[in-house]
Amino acid sequence: HAVLRESSHAVLRESSHAVLRESSHAEASKYSSITLHGKTVRCKGGVQIHIPEILTGKQWCAFYGVEIKKGIAILYKAVNENFSTQNGVVYTPKTMPKAPDWDGGKTECGGGLHFTFHPIAALDFKNDAKKFVACPIKVSEIVVHKNPQFPNKIKAPRVCGPVWECDRYGKPINQKEETK
Repeated sequence: HAVLRESSHAVLRESSHAVLRESSHAEASKYSSITLHGKTVRCKGGVQIHIPEILTGKQWCAFYGVEIKKGIAILYKAVNENFSTQNGVVYTPKTMPKAPDWDGGKTECGGGLHFTFHPIAALDFKNDAKKFVACPIKVSEIVVHKNPQFPNKIKAPRVCGPVWECDRYGKPINQKEETK
């Protein structure tokens, strides 16, 4: 398995798999699978899966299999034992955190609250996490960046309902989900 970015090139044989982004390209044998993101990637051969550009919260949720109910998606955050992040935002259960530095969605990193589609995916951003929280987010407030360095995270200015603690699989801990 390989993830290619910028102007990377790969030759795939047997049952190998590659993900192409930006202006990368590949040559693949008959049973290799290639996932192509966007319009600037190229591939010859193989089994090709073309993924359109993901530019909206709704598209991002669909790509990662996040259910949307009444315009709300439940996304996840990895936190320390005190429910806080390295940036000092605290996600104590039953609170509704808001970004103190919201930048209107301009940058991919910083300037907002960041979330992933699953608690285990949140470990990519805090591998020493002690706890996880589930966060209701308005899909209309999700910012997805074009050609992101970290496609499996999004940002938003706030959560829209109380957060709750969950385990690494998204199952609530010591309380019921409080989404409506």
